Amino acid sequence: MATVSEVVGQMMDSVARHPDALLWFSNLKSRDEYTAIHSLNVCMQAVSLATFVGNDERAIKEMGIGALLHDVGKIKIPLAILNKPGKLTPSEYQQIKRHPQYGVEMLRDASGLTAASLEIVRDHHERLNGRGYPAGLRGSEISYYTQLVSIADVYDAMTTDRVYQKGLSPAKALELMLGFNEEFNPELLRQFVDYHGDYPVGALVELNTGEVGFVTPSPERREKPTVLLVLDYKKRRYYPQRVRDLMRFPKFFVNRMLAAGSYGIDVEDYAENWDI
Repeated sequence: MATVSEVVGQMMDSVARHPDALLWFSNLKSRDEYTAIHSLNVCMQAVSLATFVGNDERAIKEMGIGALLHDVGKIKIPLAILNKPGKLTPSEYQQIKRHPQYGVEMLRDASGLTAASLEIVRDHHERLNGRGYPAGLRGSEISYYTQLVSIADVYDAMTTDRVYQKGLSPAKALELMLGFNEEFNPELLRQFVDYHGDYPVGALVELNTGEVGFVTPSPERREKPTVLLVLDYKKRRYYPQRVRDLMRFPKFFVNRMLAAGSYGIDVEDYAENWDI
């Protein structure tokens, strides 16, 4: 628990230094060790949003610990089920649905884990309309911070490549999630979308010049993004890459969002050395 607490504290410090830093790192997806990477991403997204909306520091840390541990119960789920490329059978799906309870059983006696953190582990798949699991909780029966983590959890699952699905672009995932208003806290969901902005960090975009690049972290919230250009107007690689702040150059603008992987471009090729 001391190690988990330290990791969450470092994330909170990173948010304080650079609001978009964790969102950038969260876009570095890995096809290996999915659950571990997913847990880190969910924690980053949740901590970033909670900080953005101005929640209490102690409460954010409790939430971050719960978010980082939310899927720990999957350790007890066979890998053949977790990584199955096809559709799960009803029996396999029932096994997956047991992971929140497994997590609670594993962590119940952990030193330093608060009840608020444990609630997140237990309830992160509950939904406001009562259609979640394991208990079918509704509305205010689900804690505020659990509601927040569940949004981050679904967002990361939708934007990550898995053996059975290709991850969506951040913009597309946010667009779809806005249709889930019966499942999620609508105000938290709106704040989550606002935090990511029209051009989420890590999104692949094409400028009006034909150049292609990634939206990168900016020091503050802004109307126009900063873009790391990786392809020129003929779609040839830039060496070295160029950074263009669209707030400083009004004649340049985003012409369209591109699907992740367009033109063979992978965010991991460019962001691994980003200082967060």
